[in-house]
Amino acid sequence: MEEQKRILIIGDLHAPKSFASVDALIERVRPDRIVLLGDYLDHFGDSPADAARMGAWLQVRLADPRYTFLLGNHDLPYLFPGQITCPGNTLDKALAFDGNLDVDAFLEVATLALWLDKKILLTHAGLSHRWVPEGLAVEALPVWLEREISCAWEDLKKSDGWPRHWIWRAGFARGGDQSIGGLLWCDYEDEFHPIPGVSQIFGHTPAREIRRRDAPDGTVNLCIDTCDPYGGGPHEALLIEGGDFRVVELSHPKDD
Repeated sequence: MEEQKRILIIGDLHAPKSFASVDALIERVRPDRIVLLGDYLDHFGDSPADAARMGAWLQVRLADPRYTFLLGNHDLPYLFPGQITCPGNTLDKALAFDGNLDVDAFLEVATLALWLDKKILLTHAGLSHRWVPEGLAVEALPVWLEREISCAWEDLKKSDGWPRHWIWRAGFARGGDQSIGGLLWCDYEDEFHPIPGVSQIFGHTPAREIRRRDAPDGTVNLCIDTCDPYGGGPHEALLIEGGDFRVVELSHPKDD
């Protein structure tokens, strides 16, 4: 069973200046599976060298079967240049990132959503209940979401500019044009509404510590974006072992 494995989930990375703390955590925890929730690029004051380092780090891990790569809103402009934009994206960083990562190979394995035992949904920003069709049974949610994601990819392929599918678009809280952000843009504070019967783990909305919302039905919603906006990387990550959630801290040189 997936829930019996040791699963390490790491939120937004935003091209850290050093991967020492992330690599040390992985070595210490020795997980069976590692899930990265996206937003690999862009921090305040970053450089093409930071983007190049991020691309090289991902490239090495493409061959490691333990890794699952989710996509975030900051990643799309680098993977689909000229079609989608996001604050922080620049051409020189895009060239540096793409020059160190096989983008086609990365897109072959990257995903927008991951289910653990059909009980826990992992995305970059969370799936708000507002998007779920009224009356849809919890058991039917994975099939519905898979269909929506397939439609979103088709929309992206056919669009000359920013695609129209709700999954790709930002909500009002993030300066977008829809009331609730999609899987890559949903704001935890203002737009996320839990789905009864479904636990979720996501990033996107930063804070110093992991935030948790427990529902009366026993489901859990965790926002684990604890990334330093100036390139220090995440402060905390999440470990699932034996079905239990545990926050694990990353050691940073400045904290020692």
